[in-house]
Amino acid sequence: ICTASFALSLDDVRKGLKTSSISEDSLEMKFKTTITSPMIGSQTMDTYSVRKGPNKVYFEMTNKLLSQRMILSGNKIKIIDLKNKSEKIVNNSAQMQKMMQSPSSNPMEKGNWKEPVLVSGDVYRIEGDSATVYYDASKKHLVKMEQVTDKANTLTTFEYNPSTKMMSAMKISVMIGNQETKIEMVFSKYQNSKNFSDKVFDF
Repeated sequence: ICTASFALSLDDVRKGLKTSSISEDSLEMKFKTTITSPMIGSQTMDTYSVRKGPNKVYFEMTNKLLSQRMILSGNKIKIIDLKNKSEKIVNNSAQMQKMMQSPSSNPMEKGNWKEPVLVSGDVYRIEGDSATVYYDASKKHLVKMEQVTDKANTLTTFEYNPSTKMMSAMKISVMIGNQETKIEMVFSKYQNSKNFSDKVFDF
């Protein structure tokens, strides 16, 4: 039984995930986020994010309240209000970096993970420091991710484009007590950022 449970190694999983994910620092994506909760009802936001290495980020977000572009280049960030065309340049900071974060399709790029355990069919469970993921070995992608803390239980499910094998949607359910918040991200673009022009980062 133990041999069957560990027929797939952690290295096998990481190699397989390379076919359905792109490294965070080489990713270009465009997506619509819909957040639904009892407190705020439903809200949507459009996001366009491009990362080229650790120190180059192009980030746009638009919703009912704001339309903003942020460009990180080295230790400087240019912030542009797309409604009134005003702009300013500020120093890079951890807070600004957090504002430009985008969802990761491969949480296993970070942290420590145990060896996979077969659950059923081709699906394996892999426990990590802060989450448990489920990996489909036949399709070579993550099926879902579970996170449990003192404050909330979070379930993330992943959907993929059958032709490109890349992620097409993320659906997140966050339970705090008996209150559920749903977050859905639908991707219209998900690709390597190698063809995105570097000229944007010159300022």
